[in-house]
Amino acid sequence: MSIKKGIFETILAFPIVFGMFHFFIFSLWLYWPLAPEIPIILSSSILLACYKRMEWFVPYPLHNRNQKSPRFLHKIIELPVWYAVMILLYQHLGNKFNLESQLKDDLYKILAWGYGAFFLISLTVSPISYFVLNRFSRLISKVKEIPLLIERVLTIFSVYIGVAAIFSALFRYLSLWEENSFNIPIENALDAFYFSIVTMTTLGYGEIHPASSTAKVFVIIEVLIGIVLLAVMVGTAISATFHEVSINQEKHNNSSNSDAESSAGS
Repeated sequence: MSIKKGIFETILAFPIVFGMFHFFIFSLWLYWPLAPEIPIILSSSILLACYKRMEWFVPYPLHNRNQKSPRFLHKIIELPVWYAVMILLYQHLGNKFNLESQLKDDLYKILAWGYGAFFLISLTVSPISYFVLNRFSRLISKVKEIPLLIERVLTIFSVYIGVAAIFSALFRYLSLWEENSFNIPIENALDAFYFSIVTMTTLGYGEIHPASSTAKVFVIIEVLIGIVLLAVMVGTAISATFHEVSINQEKHNNSSNSDAESSAGS
């Protein structure tokens, strides 16, 4: 990648990164009294996905860990999509919270609070997210190099809990902004996470159930993801068990052969 080309692509990507970062700060400030799990889980996930994708548009010596340059089709499709997503997110904050007037009255207070909250979340949530994503990536790319049963199962279990947390924030968002999404309002993070876990595990106690079409679609998606992850977890446990048994058997055979050779030599 030439220097001029790299600078141009970085300039195109920078407003997205800058805008999404401040969307996260504004959503933290505005949602904190209502449902803090929405910005902590949903907004941070969007920000993380944005940062990950924008790495493609930054020259490798500066930031791009992929060491790859995006294709032309990649640029003309993905960058406009991220700009559109950013505009829609700001429109949401403007419609629901009258963001413009809030910024006029409390801009410096919002920025100071938001930067401080981001710093604290970076020290707490980010390491946990990095651990989960790192373990999941390792599981996918190097399955054969993770022979221990407990390590592999815990990795998938971490992903399982992470998906449940994301859907809990989605259900809380729907209950907050879409009237009659559920038969009763989901009023706190614990109820949202409880409903998400009950849905994902297909227990379905029934005290909370979706009432709107949007909520039903999200419930269907979560149930399907839960079934797939459960199947992966069971399959991983079985394959890891057989792998460990085969390794132990191989070690036992090697030990027996060594003992036999020693006895023959003496």
